[in-house]
Amino acid sequence: MPALTPDTIRAATDTLARLFAYLREDPDPRQARALVEPLLDQHPHLPVMLGDALHALAGTAPTDPLTTRTAEQEQAAQRAHDYVTYRLAEMYDAINARRDRACCRCR
Repeated sequence: MPALTPDTIRAATDTLARLFAYLREDPDPRQARALVEPLLDQHPHLPVMLGDALHALAGTAPTDPLTTRTAEQEQAAQRAHDYVTYRLAEMYDAINARRDRACCRCR
């Protein structure tokens, strides 16, 4: 893996920003899914990973008791929210899969 540089991070950030803007423009669902699929297949926990990266970055900043770090607190809350949302979706899918396998009387 090549070394990380500010330019590679900028390029990744720019690519994600362009993807988010594209997805907000009501694109063709097939094309949108084709664009997002590699992200989801390779990194299903992407929101959590991005939150972890921002949280780790906040931890490298010098701590000053007089400076409020609301951004770090908001990122931690968002990270927890994304994780819970992901887990709820997994649980919902598992429940639906079990229900679909049940016989008619069990439903």
